[in-house]
Amino acid sequence: MREVVLDTETTGLGAKSGHRIVEIGCIELIDRAPSGRIFHSYLNPERDVPDGARQVHGLTRKFLSKHPFFSGVANKLLTFLGDAALIMHNARFDLNFLNAEFSRAGYPPLPQDRAIDTMLLFRCKYPGHPSSLDAVCERYNVDVTDRVTHGALRDAKLLVKVYLKLLADPTAPPSPGPGDPQYFFIKMAEIRLLKREGKFEEAEALLNQLLGVAEAESKKNRFGVFPFPYEQLAIIFRKKKDYEREIAILRRYEQQAHIDGPYSQMLTKRLRRSIELLARLQEKDRC
Repeated sequence: MREVVLDTETTGLGAKSGHRIVEIGCIELIDRAPSGRIFHSYLNPERDVPDGARQVHGLTRKFLSKHPFFSGVANKLLTFLGDAALIMHNARFDLNFLNAEFSRAGYPPLPQDRAIDTMLLFRCKYPGHPSSLDAVCERYNVDVTDRVTHGALRDAKLLVKVYLKLLADPTAPPSPGPGDPQYFFIKMAEIRLLKREGKFEEAEALLNQLLGVAEAESKKNRFGVFPFPYEQLAIIFRKKKDYEREIAILRRYEQQAHIDGPYSQMLTKRLRRSIELLARLQEKDRC
């Protein structure tokens, strides 16, 4: 099994605000052990580096101006990542920045379901405990004495140790109720990990459980259903070439109260494509 532990440093907190990546560090794991292969690059962000960000990672505009633009390393980065699971701490932050950079360079985005978020895994085991990388390192006695400033490759090395300790941690995760704001995020992390380990039957069972909870919560609180379990079940059925079940789960989503938006539109398009594909296959069988 191949995984890639990944970290980034940036000029600020929001990719949508025009902030850019200034450093990427990746470490390859094979069967949960470092293989020795890494990808590391500093990047010219084509903009200033605010004082607050510079204090975090110590990288100046003058230093970064000597390094390549993201577009110059994008293809090498994608080749290194391959189809591996991506291990990140606060994955949403890193993925938002990476996908903004890939879009700017003319590449498709990385799918959200490739990410395994160690922050969410840790929160699952220790709800309420501080979950920054420093806090998790302290909980697992990972030495951070040389972490004077943040660094993408340096932090990726720490994250390798954290990830392996998380997997080996015998602490049984609690079972937060559906009313807990973290409930769905914790279940999402568990499902993504099961899929990456090839445990699709277990993932499907947990998704069906999550779907039932989503629909019950929607009726109880009168808000739109959480779309994640519908999407992920549709993906699993598509991989099994079980198009009828894929269509059924997407139609079930359409029949629920849901919030219109990009996610809803994406599932509607998937339903339409699946119906067209099944019709073509049935026509081919008749011929």
